[in-house]
Amino acid sequence: MLYNVINCKICGQNFGNIQLFHSHLKSHKILQSDYYIKYYARKSKLTNELLPFTSYEDYFVKDFRDKREFNLWCKKVSSDELKSYLPKLIKQRIEKKKYEFAPPTTEIITSVDFMPRIDTVKRVYASYMELCVINGIKIMLDDSEVVLKSKSLKIAIDTREQKPLSFENSIEMKLDIGDYTAIGENFSNTYIDRKAVSDFVGTVTNGFNRFCKELERAKELNSYLFIMVESTIPKIYAYNQVSPHKANLDYVFSQMNKIQHLFPRNCQFIFCDGRENCKKTIINILSSGKECWNKDIQNLVEKGLI
Repeated sequence: MLYNVINCKICGQNFGNIQLFHSHLKSHKILQSDYYIKYYARKSKLTNELLPFTSYEDYFVKDFRDKREFNLWCKKVSSDELKSYLPKLIKQRIEKKKYEFAPPTTEIITSVDFMPRIDTVKRVYASYMELCVINGIKIMLDDSEVVLKSKSLKIAIDTREQKPLSFENSIEMKLDIGDYTAIGENFSNTYIDRKAVSDFVGTVTNGFNRFCKELERAKELNSYLFIMVESTIPKIYAYNQVSPHKANLDYVFSQMNKIQHLFPRNCQFIFCDGRENCKKTIINILSSGKECWNKDIQNLVEKGLI
């Protein structure tokens, strides 16, 4: 409903932008929510009940009250309807955020928008990548599998790493980027930045600008940085519920997603369940090197394939 001219349904007056129109509504002593629900009533695709008004930006693109309704609808609806609806959601997300690429797995899981789960996509498409390719949506990360290379690695650990993981063959040295990289014949400009959950939260919020400068450096050096968080996304949400110092996780993950779209060819975030899983994944990524750069590694982690 983002028209060039906005017509007031109460008095018929026209306005050139939405801000002026919303200011005008005050003269009618009516709330935005009441106005839009009265004159532009929208109903849930699942229940056919009226949808609440939360914001002008979201009201005309949301078809469900919450993600529970959306997921139930996805299970009930016909394959043909689902196949045409899912690309629309991806395109809306890209347009809303002014992004260039389809959201990767980490963004699908953490976005407040309605995003199709991978198992939902696979009901009607061979893969998430197929959904994007068929519908002309640019891909940030390829969801195909990585051929793991069993190599004997020598791993360099940055001297500033506070709680380094231990590897059979490693050496401490100052790294320009991240905390871990392979050295010798396996060096591929691939780096891992390990983060505890609190470090991750601080990096993408208060440390956002500083971290972007580090990624600019990675870009200049034609390098790729995997930011590996020592927890799963569900565990982060669960812990935040009982934490005495709750973080605004919607904001945290929004900032994370913004970073991935700012540097789509130089970084991605990965969430692994604990230090041992982080260690295993680091070895697999560094041994495969550039083959991992534009793969959706979180998708492979969720499947237990890396």
